[in-house]
Amino acid sequence: MNRPTRPLPRSLAALSFTQLLRRYPHHARMLLWLRSCWLIRREHLHALGWPHPSTRQNRNQGLRRLAAAGLIEPIDRDDQVFKLGRSGATILQNYGLATPYRMTPKPSARPGPLLAGEFAVALGLEVMQHPSILAMSWSEQPFAGSVVRPDASAALHYGIRPDATPAPWVDILKPGMSWPLAPHERTIQLFLEVDRVSQFSTKIEERMRSWAAATRYPSHTQLPSQTVQLVLWVTTGTTRRVSTMRRLWNDSTRQRALFTTCDQLRREHEELGAMSPLQASWCTPDGQWITGKELFPFALNQTGRL
Repeated sequence: MNRPTRPLPRSLAALSFTQLLRRYPHHARMLLWLRSCWLIRREHLHALGWPHPSTRQNRNQGLRRLAAAGLIEPIDRDDQVFKLGRSGATILQNYGLATPYRMTPKPSARPGPLLAGEFAVALGLEVMQHPSILAMSWSEQPFAGSVVRPDASAALHYGIRPDATPAPWVDILKPGMSWPLAPHERTIQLFLEVDRVSQFSTKIEERMRSWAAATRYPSHTQLPSQTVQLVLWVTTGTTRRVSTMRRLWNDSTRQRALFTTCDQLRREHEELGAMSPLQASWCTPDGQWITGKELFPFALNQTGRL
């Protein structure tokens, strides 16, 4: 008796996204995350695609199949960092999601997108454990020129999740998230800014002056009553760099912002080197340090009650 053979990797590219969702939901999930994040490391794709226990061999084989079909592309020789492939972008585009194919950034420009992607995955893995989170969106458009364009922007939509939905909510990422809020629901808009100590201080000052100008527009001053905005600055430097950034921010604008370091984000899981935005300490504009649980209202209530 002939055994059924596995489909060839290239057949994955022949599937529609609807078919991919039905047959290989973990593959579809990784494509959506790579659409939202420019670059994602291998271990973070493992965590997103296989949140439940799975062998490393199984996870690596899954990534090889996706890469062989052109749905994802490694950008380095060791296949440790991936971006969305041409075929992956085409599948999502045909599904109705605006998905341009992104070129690989130059090595000198990669630390920012890598850090943003790492932060996005860490936040996603944490919030999917909370029964009050209904959806999360994420997009990355690195800063350019004098116009405010944060390294990444996100929205967390929270309320009361249906009792039938168990945690973790692995499909928390929802592209193009937009709908009317029920009376008991809230949205947190996040703007992530990545500061690399290799950048000149004049560059950071320019970005903060741009924020000062942007906060005068209605999109920042006239928010719906159920929506709050937070600007999050993450630096590769030390807490001394945080103090400098906080001073520059206070000299430029009164918009609320929080500041932290990569070391602070990884402190909770230092042995793994993994970020934890909800467990990390964040510095307020007045110099007070608070935890991520104080920063995100839903994290204070494990039951999901508001």
